Amino acid sequence: MRPFAIRVLATGAMGLLASACLFGGNGKDDNSGGGDGTDAGAKADGGSASSFDSGGGGGGGDTDAGGGSKDAGAPTCPVPVAITNIPQWKSSVQKLAACSSSEIGLLSSYLTEPPSGWAAAAGMLSTTCQKCVFSNVGDANWGVVVWSPNQAAGTGFINVGGCYQVLSGSNACGAAAQQFNACTDLSCPSTCQNQSSCRSVVQTGACGSSLSSAQSASACGSNYSNFSSSCSESNPGTLVNTVCGAGGAG
Repeated sequence: MRPFAIRVLATGAMGLLASACLFGGNGKDDNSGGGDGTDAGAKADGGSASSFDSGGGGGGGDTDAGGGSKDAGAPTCPVPVAITNIPQWKSSVQKLAACSSSEIGLLSSYLTEPPSGWAAAAGMLSTTCQKCVFSNVGDANWGVVVWSPNQAAGTGFINVGGCYQVLSGSNACGAAAQQFNACTDLSCPSTCQNQSSCRSVVQTGACGSSLSSAQSASACGSNYSNFSSSCSESNPGTLVNTVCGAGGAG
């Protein structure tokens, strides 16, 4: 990660993401179930690079109580989340060798930063790599990075579900993995001070049903934890390589 990098992501997916509650932060996120993230209710890691807004919840910052403003402090975590506020997932299209090893190395650094860093990286890539990695939320298929609604808006998120889909060959696996990742990030935004504790709690709480769906036989099944090391936001270079580089075995 470059010296000035901070890992937080702005809000703003599809009009549902309107509050100031971000998910992500300086920590690293995964999709639970193995690797450097959670494993079916075991360890949970830090914040995510993705960004959706729950459209409400614990909040923080300034509140107006009839004149003047006061600091409401950090939110109560986990932040309440409505699963219906998570944008409907769209499948990815694997394009092997679209990005060179040097381009993947570049993205490995930039994708740990805010979307402003992502936009800078986009301009350094070949057209082939750029088309594989970057997409808009309204596109028919999502790439590794999804701008919401577009790059000009400066907001977006990482599509871990596309990586799970590519490795499993199952759209159901990709959709379930993305939902659990988004649910966790919404529940434990960067303003939550104890990320590990928060993410452990939501596995059996607010996001428990999403995790169960991802681990079900109709979705990723027993391979869910196997895929996490290749599809974790903690290792964006590996995620990009899986979808747009040499591929991966999970």
